[in-house]
Amino acid sequence: IDAQVQAADVELKALTSVADVLRRGEFGNTLGYSEYFRALARQNVSGLWLTGVSITGAGHEIAVQGRALQAAMVPSYIGRLNHEAILRGKSFDSLQMGRPGPKTPDDKEPKASAASYVEFNLQSAAPLESSPGVAK
Repeated sequence: IDAQVQAADVELKALTSVADVLRRGEFGNTLGYSEYFRALARQNVSGLWLTGVSITGAGHEIAVQGRALQAAMVPSYIGRLNHEAILRGKSFDSLQMGRPGPKTPDDKEPKASAASYVEFNLQSAAPLESSPGVAK
């Protein structure tokens, strides 16, 4: 009986340790990424659309790429994202915006003399690379 009690105590300590790691988020995102995508979908802005989203680990690194008909729409969109619980308190380190350059003959998109939209790239940290644990 003493051996069984000791074995049960060791197992309890191990399970408690695992639960603590999961609770602190050290193992990454244990809840999934769906709430991030719901938040992005709820904050839709007419004339602004997303072309890419990357989320790494527990959501510490987020990148959002998109296009907008007017540059002024982008800061407004970012402000609206701050109202989402899953994104509240997250900060973005860089925002790049600009009109796309002229297309080359090899590009599949039609060539436009002046694009009627701006492209933006919002990053919470250094640009993300494809790796395991990245939702795209």
